[in-house]
Amino acid sequence: MTADGKADFGIAERVALVTGAGGGIGSAIVEVLTSLGVVVVATDIPGEGLQRLPAGAGGAPIAADIGRRGVCDEIVAEVVARHKRIDILVNNAALLIRKEIDEYTDEDWDRTFDVNLRSQFLLCRAAARHMKAAGWGRIVNIAASNVYNGGLYQSSMYAIAKGGVLTLTRSFASRLAAFGVCVNTVAPGPVNTPMFRYKLTEKDIADFYTRLPMKRIAEPVELARAVAFLCSEWASYITGQVIDVNGGQIMR
Repeated sequence: MTADGKADFGIAERVALVTGAGGGIGSAIVEVLTSLGVVVVATDIPGEGLQRLPAGAGGAPIAADIGRRGVCDEIVAEVVARHKRIDILVNNAALLIRKEIDEYTDEDWDRTFDVNLRSQFLLCRAAARHMKAAGWGRIVNIAASNVYNGGLYQSSMYAIAKGGVLTLTRSFASRLAAFGVCVNTVAPGPVNTPMFRYKLTEKDIADFYTRLPMKRIAEPVELARAVAFLCSEWASYITGQVIDVNGGQIMR
């Protein structure tokens, strides 16, 4: 414990990159990590959400579309240029297109995978090079509980891409463990964010409540706390794992 009675996660002054930081789970992750003394660099597509984030110790947020070619390497390079290192990567950015599975276009596929899976690989690859050299690192990739059910409510393509995140995590975890780098996944269930509510009716949302043993959806901070734990020294012997944060919706 610290002198003021707060839990000491051992990551004060570590440098973190958080994607999709402009709102929802991402902004909650930024807030929780910052409260633990982490130097956070936030990134998201240009917009009001990113503009509302304070510069903080990590400097001004980076406005960028990680789905575009070359951007992921540029973002990691910017973090290292600012702070001489990158200790923590949280791959939170996501894109959800709700359609029936036979209505998705080729363009929908490309965009969904560029944002939800390809970017995570590229950011992991870029960050891993620095973490290996430093002998310490934490990577947390965000997936989704719908990887276990194929995607409810027209979210099949999202589920397919997020399913790839589980294998991506295990691949990096197995190869980086010897270098002191832990790589894990958090798989959220329904969370009180605009993305969750996108194209859902009030009946759909009410139906979700009946499926959940806790009879409520999560608040973003509840996901952020799980992410913070995996970023911490407290999780020093956890790697290659999926932490389900879904209120008991799916029990494995």
